[in-house]
Amino acid sequence: MHDALKRDLYVPLAGWAMIELIYSVGMFFAVIFGAAAGFCGHYCRSHFTAYPERWSGSTILDDVTSEEPISIEAKIIGAKWDDYGFWDAESNRNLIYYMVSGAGIALLAGLNYWPNRAEIIAGFCSATDELGLNSILCW
Repeated sequence: MHDALKRDLYVPLAGWAMIELIYSVGMFFAVIFGAAAGFCGHYCRSHFTAYPERWSGSTILDDVTSEEPISIEAKIIGAKWDDYGFWDAESNRNLIYYMVSGAGIALLAGLNYWPNRAEIIAGFCSATDELGLNSILCW
């Protein structure tokens, strides 16, 4: 990190606690958004798929004829398809699979950028200042 940036980001000890709190709250909302995106993905896969994913009843034949191997989802997470071969919309396991995937990606991204949290908060605050918004998270 450059010395000028270090000087600009110098915050007293109480300020670091506030930065960690702001970043943690941001991560919380990102995880909630990721879970909601997972719900939307599950809904779209189960309701807007034009053709059935499983059509023969044979796992081997379905793996050969589909773009991605279906048996991986079936074996690892126990995904379910309805009697017509479409992704089962009423399966809680399918829903949880999508929601946990979305939330997990957001959580991993937040933890990956944890060492840069001061720069991220400073960028957020400067962006809100340029837009003329007074955020209660920026001091």
